[in-house]
Amino acid sequence: MYFSVKLMDFLEEKFKGVVDKAGNPYIVHCLDVAKNALTIAQRLSDIPQYSISTAYFAGLCHDLLEDTDTTVEELEELIGKEATEIVKLCTHSTPYNRKEYDNKILENKIATIVKMSDFIDNSRTDRYPSEKITKNVISQCNAYKKRAGEFATALLLNEFKEK
Repeated sequence: MYFSVKLMDFLEEKFKGVVDKAGNPYIVHCLDVAKNALTIAQRLSDIPQYSISTAYFAGLCHDLLEDTDTTVEELEELIGKEATEIVKLCTHSTPYNRKEYDNKILENKIATIVKMSDFIDNSRTDRYPSEKITKNVISQCNAYKKRAGEFATALLLNEFKEK
């Protein structure tokens, strides 16, 4: 319990006052990505319990290195080395080579799940108040849906290759 409270306090501090594109507190996005990652990881039969937890914690923290002043050392102390490695895989600098970035993520099943969960959450128009849903928002959400589908396809293809 202490672990979760400490992590949530840390997340709340790092994203204090930050809102997403829809105007929601940013921490809601982190929680939704973690929930999606947990659900997907639980449904894949070959993922051990410790990796399911890793997916959850990496999902919660997936944007910390990219969007805050959080250090790798701080993150490792909070969520452990394995989950931090997943967050590092899902973090990109600006500018970045999208193909190289995607390939790096797709080499790791848990990182693929976390990034796909991020795309899924970013593709949701229901996060937006109706007056903020524009053609541009719909276009962005559709682009995220497409990326989520690409990652889901890669995940499933890798599942079949491994069996």
